[in-house]
Amino acid sequence: MRLVFVGGGGHCRSCIDAAERAQIGIAGVVDPDARADVLGYPVLGDDTWIDTHVSDGEFAFLVSVGTTGSAAIRRRIFEHLRRLNATIATLVSATAVVSRHATVGEGTVVLERAVVNANARVGANCIINTAALIEHDARIGDHTHVSTGALINGNVVIGQGCMIGSGAVIRHGVRIADGVVVGAGATVLADIDAAGTWVGTPARRMK
Repeated sequence: MRLVFVGGGGHCRSCIDAAERAQIGIAGVVDPDARADVLGYPVLGDDTWIDTHVSDGEFAFLVSVGTTGSAAIRRRIFEHLRRLNATIATLVSATAVVSRHATVGEGTVVLERAVVNANARVGANCIINTAALIEHDARIGDHTHVSTGALINGNVVIGQGCMIGSGAVIRHGVRIADGVVVGAGATVLADIDAAGTWVGTPARRMK
């Protein structure tokens, strides 16, 4: 099956690069913006293209919309693909390290030089971005984005739909609720039990 990316922005370009490194065949990109191509791959059409081609049996789909805050758009697209019984791809870069004792969920992307260590569990439709570290026994909920260079230490539990910013550090054993945004460079030393945006060192909730 050839891969179709859903969403043609910057994150899509990173995904294309990872797919090329892994020598995965790419059919093109679905995006409402009527551009001719993304990195030389054709824009096949808007979201309606999925509905008319999902039953062809020729394509696997990957949500390639990025997140900087809310995961709502990625989640909506992913759930639509599931309702259509689409084949949903999981993409792991050839330069990433994923332990054979770890689990990476359906539709998740693990990008360049990221590490997912032993007994870690990463949910569905997640982004584990460039050089992020998911340590042993950590749990990452569905639709969560662990951004570039973030460090998720052992036994951490992160809920669904979270955004962990670039360079953030989550202390060993911390638990983070659904829908939390942790700002770039923040250090989380204690549990976060409610949605909101947390910044700084130690991380504090923005008012």
